[in-house]
Amino acid sequence: MHKLTQTVLSGTLLLASAALLLSVPATAQDQLVSIGFKGGIPFTDALSTPTQPGTILQYAQTTNRYVIGASVELHLPAGFSIELDALHSSFQYQNATNSVSQNPGSWQFPLMAKYRILPGAVRPYVLGGVSFNRITNVSDLIELKNRSTSGIVLGGGVEVHLGVLKLSPELRYNNWTDKSFNISALQSNQNQLALLVGLTF
Repeated sequence: MHKLTQTVLSGTLLLASAALLLSVPATAQDQLVSIGFKGGIPFTDALSTPTQPGTILQYAQTTNRYVIGASVELHLPAGFSIELDALHSSFQYQNATNSVSQNPGSWQFPLMAKYRILPGAVRPYVLGGVSFNRITNVSDLIELKNRSTSGIVLGGGVEVHLGVLKLSPELRYNNWTDKSFNISALQSNQNQLALLVGLTF
C-alpha cells in the first residue's frame, strides 16, 4: 500500500508540475491553463466473474471504490477546452481454487474536449474524447491478456466557481475496445461508469 501511495502521489505531482510551468495567468477569467485534482467513486466493478458449466477456475473480485488523480486543462475561446487527466484506481481478485490473490492497479489517461454550455458562476458542460488504460502492480498473468487498452470517454457535469477555485462534479462513462483481463471465468468490464469531483485552480 505504501508503494501504491507513492506511485499515485508521484504521478499527481508530475502532472501538476508540468501544468505549473505552462500556466502564468493574470486572473481567473483570462487563465490559459488550469490544474487540479480529481477524486470519485466507480459505480461499475472493474471485473466480472461469469460462472459457466464445466469451468475449472472460479474467481472472486473486489473493486476498491475510489478514483484519484490530477488534471490539466487548456482553455480555448467560446467555452471550449482540452482536458488531460491521470486517474488511478485499484481492485483485487482471488482464484478460489488455490486462494492466490492479485492486486492490480489501473492508470487511466483520458484526453477530452470539453464544452461549457452557459456563462456565469454555474456552468453545465459536456465532454468527450479518448482514454488510455494501463494495468500496473502485477507481473504477466494468465488472466491478463491486454496490459494496455484504449477506448472512448463521454461525460457531463457542472462547473461551480468558488472564487479562484472551481468545483466540478460529473458523471463519466468509459467504453474500452479490449478487455485487459479476459478468460472465461474472469473478464474486465468494458463499460464503466464513475462519479468524479474535480477541484481546479
